[in-house]
Amino acid sequence: MKIGILTQPLQRNYGGILQCYALCEVLKGLGHEVCVLDRHHHTPFLRKVLRSAKRILLYCLGAEKKENILSIWMTAGQMRTISRHTSAFIDRHIPHTRPLLGTKALRQAAGNEHIDAYVVGSDQVWRPVFSPCIANYFIDFDHRDNIVRIAYAASFGVDTWEYDRQTQQVCAGYAKKFRARGLRSYIMPKLSGSRGGTCPRPNNAAQAGTVRETGNGSAHPCKQREPADLYPRPVPGKINDRRQRVPEIGSDSV
Repeated sequence: MKIGILTQPLQRNYGGILQCYALCEVLKGLGHEVCVLDRHHHTPFLRKVLRSAKRILLYCLGAEKKENILSIWMTAGQMRTISRHTSAFIDRHIPHTRPLLGTKALRQAAGNEHIDAYVVGSDQVWRPVFSPCIANYFIDFDHRDNIVRIAYAASFGVDTWEYDRQTQQVCAGYAKKFRARGLRSYIMPKLSGSRGGTCPRPNNAAQAGTVRETGNGSAHPCKQREPADLYPRPVPGKINDRRQRVPEIGSDSV
């Protein structure tokens, strides 16, 4: 089975890169092909200005670092310099498409890769501020009814609701098509219609889709299990062996 992964852009975030690498290794260890559909977004100039103003205010209050303000305005050359080691790691260890800007490019890439199933996650994939075309992360671009959709450790990033009414209605329709939803957020019920409860964050890819009890005992979307052919099982001496060495970013191993 060819599985397409949707997560935050593969750039220079070590945590985001390593969680994606781990998920790819688990799925490949189960015998699947994987391809990260590397969705990117253009940041409008006005949004950069507003983000800068917010960070400057936080910096004046002692709650932000100066380098986080400057990072918003990095040039393309500076980005290439900073990400030279992470880019090498990604190119060698994570199968991925070119950067995809727009729904049309995402749809074409999924078709070219002959994707049979989608895994969305992990990271803050369902937070609109990090995923401007948020419906893409609910697989709005693939209209096949029989396609498998799975959310793995998907997060909204905050404990407040950031969706407007129209976006909520659109995404709720797509959320119902997911075969399984493993979450690390509290507020999925606004999209699913279920009552609330705590959905603990999985410690690793092998825990995705396991049954978790909520605080009030109510049914929760993350209680659904993943399909048997996708659910990670122990593979002795391979992906579940803690002695396995993860390639180091920036080392000669990449």
